[in-house]
Amino acid sequence: MILRALGFKNDTSKGAPICRWVYQDILVDVMPSDSEVLGFSNIWYDEGIENKISKTLPDGTEIFVFPPEYYLAAKIEAHIGRGGNDLRQSHDFEDIIYILDNCSELLESISNANESVKAYLKEECSKLLKNEGLTEGIESALPNGSEEEATEIIIELIQNIVDIE
Repeated sequence: MILRALGFKNDTSKGAPICRWVYQDILVDVMPSDSEVLGFSNIWYDEGIENKISKTLPDGTEIFVFPPEYYLAAKIEAHIGRGGNDLRQSHDFEDIIYILDNCSELLESISNANESVKAYLKEECSKLLKNEGLTEGIESALPNGSEEEATEIIIELIQNIVDIE
C-alpha cells in the first residue's frame, strides 16, 4: 500500500478508528474517497480534497486538511450515516461541536463557500436546531469546565449558519 511505502503505520492502539495511521509519531486519519477501500465513503470527501488547504505544524511539517466548511459537512454526513439519533453518544457530534466551539473563521468560510456545501450546512443546521436533544448533546460534547454560556453561543452559531445568505 502507498501509505506504508511512505512510512505510515496502522494505529493498532485500543479504540483507534480503522482510518487512523501513525506517521512520524503524528496521528493521522486518512479517509479514502473511494468507498471500495474501507466499505464506506462520504459525499463531501471529493470536494474536501479538491479544496484542501495547507497547514504547517509547529515542527514545520506541512499537511493538507479540509477547509472548515468541508470538515463540518463531512462530520455532519458521518453523524447522519451512523444513525445520529442520540447526540450524547456520537463521536461525530463531538467533532461537530469542537469545530463550532474552536474555529473562529467558520462563519466566514461558510459564507464564502460554494453553494452546494453552503446549502447542505444550512439545511442540516436547521434540522439540528429542531432536535429536542440539542442542548443536552452540546453540553455532553463540550469539555468539562466549559463556560456556562458556551452552549448558548454554539446554538447561536448554528442559527447564524442557517441565516447565511
